[in-house]
Amino acid sequence: MPSDDIQSMPKGSTFDRSGDYKVGPADQLTIKVYGDESLSGPYVVGPSGTIQFPLVGTVPVHGLTQIQISQRLEQLLKPYVKTAKVIVSGANAQSFRVYFSGEFASKGIKDLASKTSILQAIVLAGGLTDFATGKIYIVRRYSDNDVKRFRFYYPDALRGKSSLDFIYLERDDILIAE
Repeated sequence: MPSDDIQSMPKGSTFDRSGDYKVGPADQLTIKVYGDESLSGPYVVGPSGTIQFPLVGTVPVHGLTQIQISQRLEQLLKPYVKTAKVIVSGANAQSFRVYFSGEFASKGIKDLASKTSILQAIVLAGGLTDFATGKIYIVRRYSDNDVKRFRFYYPDALRGKSSLDFIYLERDDILIAE
């Protein structure tokens, strides 16, 4: 698979423009409904990106922030709960996983809880092994038929020749170190 320079990588979809996390399958949400406490509790986002919510049924939440989910539930609950105020919190980001392979000191799956830059991710993986060349590839899936590979040279980033401070990992990114 050919690779492009990392500086050409488009922005992803795991976070919105203000940096808020967008919910995905397997994420755990805590939903508090003021006005009907019996609706409050923990909810898990299903594989299809939905939650099953009492009174309103299946609610699509994939790709929404916690604030957007709160607003959606408030609208859906209006016919049933007159003064419903919904707070969604504690998104346990089970779907925000990245994969490390090759010459990283720590390989495998890492569950991330917040917006993470590529440099931060390298630190989370324990850095590179002594046998690494410094070439790192990121494989990113944009859709089922659209997978792209991007490359950078880690020593260049350490010398300030390549800025990776504002390039962030996305859900299911694969990092491969040579």
